[in-house]
Parts: sequence; structure tokens; C-alpha cells
Amino acid sequence: MSDLVRRLIPAITAAVITLFAALMINGWNRAHVIDELPVEEAGGAERRVILLVVDRLGYRELYAGAGERLIRLLEQGALALMNVRSGRSGSESGYLSLGASARAVAGSEGGQAFNRQEQVEGVPAELLYRRLTGKHVLGEVIHLHAYSLQEKNSALDYPVTVGRLGQLLSDAGLTAAVVGNADTTAPGRGAVMIAMDRAGQVPLGTVGSSVLVEDPLFPFGKRADPVKTAAATGVYLERAHLVVVDFGDFSRLDQYWTQLAPAQRLAVFSAAMENLDQLLAGLLPLVKDNTVLVMVTPSTPCNRPGGSEELATLIWVSAGGPGPGLFFSPTTRRPGLITNTDLAPLIYSYLRRDSPSVSGGQSIGLISVADPPGLLARFSERVELIYRQRPPLLKSYILVMIITLLAALTGLALRLKFTMRLVLILDALMLVPLVLVVLPGLIRFPLPTVLLSGAVFAGSTLLLVLVLHPIKGKGRYLFYTVIGLATALVIIGDTLTGAQLQQASLLGYDPIAGARFYGVGNEYMGVLIGSTVLGTTALAAVADQGHRSLIVLTFLPFYGLIILLLAAPQFGANFGGTIAAAVAFGTAWAGMAGLISRWRDLGLTIIFFLLFAAAMLWVFNLFWQPPLPSHLGNFGQMVGSRGLEGLWETAQRKLSMNWRLIRYSIWSRAFLTLLGLLVVLFFYPLGLLRRLKEEQPDLLNVAAAAVTGSTAALLLNDSGIVAAATILLYAAPPVLIAIMSRVLDAGFKTGGQDNPAR
Repeated sequence: MSDLVRRLIPAITAAVITLFAALMINGWNRAHVIDELPVEEAGGAERRVILLVVDRLGYRELYAGAGERLIRLLEQGALALMNVRSGRSGSESGYLSLGASARAVAGSEGGQAFNRQEQVEGVPAELLYRRLTGKHVLGEVIHLHAYSLQEKNSALDYPVTVGRLGQLLSDAGLTAAVVGNADTTAPGRGAVMIAMDRAGQVPLGTVGSSVLVEDPLFPFGKRADPVKTAAATGVYLERAHLVVVDFGDFSRLDQYWTQLAPAQRLAVFSAAMENLDQLLAGLLPLVKDNTVLVMVTPSTPCNRPGGSEELATLIWVSAGGPGPGLFFSPTTRRPGLITNTDLAPLIYSYLRRDSPSVSGGQSIGLISVADPPGLLARFSERVELIYRQRPPLLKSYILVMIITLLAALTGLALRLKFTMRLVLILDALMLVPLVLVVLPGLIRFPLPTVLLSGAVFAGSTLLLVLVLHPIKGKGRYLFYTVIGLATALVIIGDTLTGAQLQQASLLGYDPIAGARFYGVGNEYMGVLIGSTVLGTTALAAVADQGHRSLIVLTFLPFYGLIILLLAAPQFGANFGGTIAAAVAFGTAWAGMAGLISRWRDLGLTIIFFLLFAAAMLWVFNLFWQPPLPSHLGNFGQMVGSRGLEGLWETAQRKLSMNWRLIRYSIWSRAFLTLLGLLVVLFFYPLGLLRRLKEEQPDLLNVAAAAVTGSTAALLLNDSGIVAAATILLYAAPPVLIAIMSRVLDAGFKTGGQDNPAR
């Protein structure tokens, strides 16, 4: 192998230098993305925003059924799909989250808002409000339960300010108004939660039945009156800076959906779309140089097909710009994708004539593309496919993993020689993450049905195993070198170029679930750490003694590059992943350098890697303030302002999320199986581990590094069980295969070409 090693040394060095340079250049470029929504100034006139709220209307329905005016909005406006994840499902939580700029929680009490003179429980609403709060009514519209909503949200393990947008407007001397409702048999005035202040009051508005029309053929016998709603909006626009218009027809339709006959569903939906278009006909003339129209959906349908699998819609239209394009939000860093927490700060900063921004002062931008509505439709379709197919395909993969590992262990215990046939499946298990990240770049994956996607996924994995099979004839470690380094380099390269493949992978993060939107997620963070440990350690094992030391030294900058990649804010600033990588790489490097047997040297090596990781996290997220701070940078700012209270809240949230995933996620079964397998093999077959340590010490180094890294990942990530399992994926199968070969095939002959290390 000496000739191969001589070729690999300069190749690895060049790759590390190239990747490091790409990281720096890419980081600089990302720091100079469009950082301002280009809205033209309108002289000294005060700005106005009409916020049209169309609840429970998915983008696919909107795009397919758009009328004349809605098509105009889609063609002329700045668009985005919006993640509407809240603290709890339902429209009320969606409305409250928009106004609070946080994932808030609300129940049926969220709709309890009224004009001050409306009768509630036999008395005027303002009297009932005084009874509940002890405060005088100053606005035309009041929410009866603003204070109880704040108490409910204060119990969450992150801060939520009920009435945030309305309070900001009030403090700035700006006025808000609300028009319309989504009433059914109960009040549905959730839109008031967007514009109200912390006391639950809105200065102007009409939210009663005066803007509805009786229609016995429409759900609940009522629908929005487009003429009266548009007229009221125009009146309030003369005095208010923000007018929230609640078009409740789709909410009423969705709640009534299951009671309608199939043919009637289509007819009522078409009527609602026509009614929306008539409302837009009245609102669009109000869009002048100083007024913008923003159409937003607080929550996706609950009863209509596909609603829970969708992203919602945001459309921004103004007379002077910004023109067609896709929003670029620093929260997601993906063109055409924002979150419901972005909207309130965006509106507030627009009205204040600041650069439109989202929470944390991060700028929001616009990116010009061809056919934005069609692009979003295709993006929406793909995201929904991934969302639907991820659970069955990944559960099948993990189930196959667990069954194969347990079957191999059973066959090993019973000395069943045909158990060696499972080696092919064990090899395939380690190749699955690579296949899942590469497939979307080669074909349009996933395919329309889960069966087709599963067949292509399984067939591609098997094909790759067969293609790489000849390499195994030259030694297992060379095979592991190819698997490990190929997987790691693909993930690194993809991350440097925007993580497009990871975002489209079934093993990547999910824009609908909304836990992460950019960078290296926990799934591929674990894959990156585990595959890197396996690939580098295996490469060191195939090297002869003359080149091993040089190769091991080469790994230092390579490990440093990955730690830097995980720490850098433009790639996600994965705190837990950065520390887990430092622990795993420190253990692996100590093992390759012959330091792992001395606890003091091992500890010092890990500490060195941890100090480097901590320095990278601090420099890139706290010391150097990038234009687009990561969630870690925002966390540092939050701790600086709130102190230990904020730190404790974050720790509680992460522990709670981790514990929930450990209890319910199938990844916890995979982790326990992989870890349990390593523990069993440590003691059985008796005495074999000592011989394995003598004959293949590098293999045990892989296991040690994976166990320490997975432990760190488990403890330091809010979904650490996933990363912990994917790290162990690259340790347990190689150790199991080695012991199976030793016991069942009487392998591991020392020396010569029969040594698998060669």
C-alpha cells in the first residue's frame, strides 16, 4: 500500500487546503448577501400596511385556484412559503405566534375578542373586560384573555410576549386596527391577537357581524362581505398604520369540511376563492406609494387533505416595489422560505422606516428569480413529499438495521457460519447516509410514491455496495477508508455550497417541522463525525509505518476544518456538534498517535481539541459579529441580556426536547442497539477483545472515538439521540464484522496480505 499512501498524502493535503479556502471564501460571500428589502421611499408620507389574513389556505390550493386579482398578486409580489409551527397546533396559536413573533400557545380563548359595545354574557364587552382585568378600555377592540394568554405562555421554556407587535406600534406612536373575523358558532377573532397590545386592546376596528353577510349555503350560514370589509379597511387606513383584515371564509370551510359531500366541497371552495378575489378587488386600489398589501396564512388546513404537510403563504405587494422575487430570511437562509416569527418584526421595521428585519435585527432580503409562483409550487411539492415519505422510509431503514445487528449477534453466539452473509447488509447500512445525500443531486428524489422511493433508495444502496465490492478484496480497512472519507467529503462539499443536498435528503432537516433550516443538521452532523473517524482511522491503518506519522499529522488540519465548519455561523453554528466532533476527533487522534492507552495523554489531547472548538465557537459567533448571526450568536446575546435565567431556560428546553426524542423516537432504539452491541462485544466472545486489540488496534480506536463522540452529542444537543446513533453507525458494524470474521471464518491471520489492515 505504500504507493497508494504516497499518492494520498498530497491529495489529502491539497483537499484540506482547498476546503479551508472554500470555507473562508464562502463565508465572506454569505456575509454579503442581499441584506435589505428594496422598498422605494415615498417622500415624507407615513407608511401603511394592510395585513390580509387568510387562515387555513394551503399554497397548492391558492396557486391552483387563484382568481384574476390573486394571480396579479402572485405575479407582482415578493413571495415566500412560511413555516407556521407554533407552540400548539390550531389557528389560535398561529394568530398569536404572528403577533408575538414567537412560537406561542393559545386555545379556544384566543378567539374571544370583541368590539367594546358588543354584548357578551349579557353585558357589554368593555364591562366584562373591566371585570376580568380591572383596567379601563381605551381601544375600540378588546381581547378578554390577553393576561391569561400571557400566563399560559409564560409556562413555556422560552420567552413569549403576548401582544408584542401591537405594543411596539403603540410605543412608537403608531396605530393599529382590525377588520373582520372567522366566526362560526363561536367567536373567531384570532386576528385581534396580531394587532393588540399587551393589555389586549386595539385602538381601531370592527370585528363583529357587520362585515359578514348571511349565506345559508355557506358553512355556518355566514361568509365575509368583501364590499363592507374593503370599505372599512379604507376608512381605518386613514387613521391607522397597520390594518389587519381577517378573511375567515377558509377557516369556516375547513371546520365544516368533513360534513360536506365531495361535490359540495369543491363548490364551496370555489365560492370562497371567488369571494377572496372580490375582496382583493376592493383592497388593491388602496395600495399606493406609501401602502403595502401583505397576505399571510397563520395556519394550514386542519381537515382538508394535505394541510398538516404544507407550508403557508406570504405575499408582499407594493406600488413602488419590491417587485417579483423570493424573500430571503436569515432565520432560514433559504430563498422563498421564512417563519411566522419573521413577520411582526418585518412589518414593524417597515413602518418605522428601518431596514426591514426579523428578530435579532437581522436583515431580510429579496432574491430575483424566474417564475417565483411556479418555483414555490415545485418547492412546496418536494417539501411535502419529503415530509410524508421520511417517516416510513427511515423507520424501515432503522428496523432493518436493528434486525440485522441482532440477527448477526445471534448467529455469532450460535456459531452459525451462514451469518457471514449478513456482512453485505452491514456494509449497506453504513452507505445509506451517503446514498440519501447524493440521490437528490442525481435524480428528482423522492419519487411520487413511497414504494417507488423505497425501491430506488434500496436499489441504489445495493448497487453502490456491489460497485465497491472489489475494494474489499484489497483489505477491509481500505474499504472503510473509501466509505468514510467519501461520505465525509460529500457532506463537507455540500455544506460549503449551501447544503442543498442535505436539505433535499430524507435524512436531512425538515422545513415543515421547522427545527432547523440551514447548515449541518444533527443527523448529518453525526454522520460527518462518524464517517470521518472511520475513514481517517482506516487510512492510518493501511499506511506503512514510514508514512503513518505523516498521515496522522495531516489529519489535524482536516479535523480542524470540520470543527470550524460546525462552529461557523454561516453553516449553522452547531454547538453540540462542534463539541462532539472535538471529543471524537481528540480520541481518534490520540488512538492513532499511540496516546490512547495513557489516560493523561488521552485527556490532554481531548482538552486540546476542546479548547480549539471553544475558540472557534467564540470567535465566529460572539467575538466576530457576522451580518447574519446564527442561533448560537443570538443565544449569546440573549444570555448577555438575561443572564443565568436565559441560560437555564435554554438548557431546560434542550433537555426536554432530548428526553422527548429519547422516549418516542425510533432513533433511540437504533442508538441502544448500536451501543448495546458494542457493550456485548466488549465481553463476548470472552478474551477475543484482547486479541482484537493486539491485531487491529485501529478498529477499537474507531469504537472508542465513536462512543465518546456519541456521548457528547447525546448530552449537548436538543435532538442528540439522532446524532449519537448516526455516529455509532460507523463503529458498531465494523467491530461486529471483524469479530464475526474472527470467530466464524477463522480470519485475522497476522502478517502479509491476509491481514485485513493491509
